[in-house]
Amino acid sequence: MSRSKFQRWPKRDPIKNCFLLPNEVFQLDLSGGAKLVYAYLIYCEDRDTYQCVVS
Repeated sequence: MSRSKFQRWPKRDPIKNCFLLPNEVFQLDLSGGAKLVYAYLIYCEDRDTYQCVVS
């Protein structure tokens, strides 16, 4: 039997399922909550226009 027959989950595109944070964020004197908010805004960002509209 082939191994692909037992694969239950589809492979994820690594570009679509991750986001990068700049290293400078960790060097600034920010609280953990501020880093979390920044990470969430980067997560919501439109990667074509570089704008974040959280509604």
